[in-house]
Amino acid sequence: TVSSALMPSSLPTSSVTSSSAQAVIPTDLLQTGSYTISVTAANQSNPANENQPFTVAPAATLATISPNTITAGAAAFNMTVTGTNFTQSSVVDWNGSPLQTTHTSSTSVLTAAVPANLVASVGSATVTVVTGGVPSNGLPFSIVNAATLSLLNPSAAVAGSTQAVPLAVFG
Repeated sequence: TVSSALMPSSLPTSSVTSSSAQAVIPTDLLQTGSYTISVTAANQSNPANENQPFTVAPAATLATISPNTITAGAAAFNMTVTGTNFTQSSVVDWNGSPLQTTHTSSTSVLTAAVPANLVASVGSATVTVVTGGVPSNGLPFSIVNAATLSLLNPSAAVAGSTQAVPLAVFG
């Protein structure tokens, strides 16, 4: 069995061999903190080997992404992601697919390289940060049409005019 201060009782194991065992920690027991795990063989009363550390890290939370909008067909760009509880294993995901992620010395800022093919056409994406296999909350990213300009009215003005020129823009 596997036991720890994390758990009110021992957890049953599966796939037991002479050198390994597997146990599942229920999600309701995963509280942020550092714990010690010990293993006891079914026919022994004393834990085997030494206790091993086990850490439950707080989940990453996404606060902002910048930019959060881009014109369809834009070139590749870097996106800055801010939030909390980022680690060296945190990865920025775009609609569930990992992006090349650069870590700063901060636990609250990441930079992700967004390739041009992801913003080639109008649409949207959800950006998350995955830490330890657990995704953060998602933030929306918009890919919009390029602004088009089809008509200016008037299309010219006179230098030195004493009156302001109202300009209508159509696109």
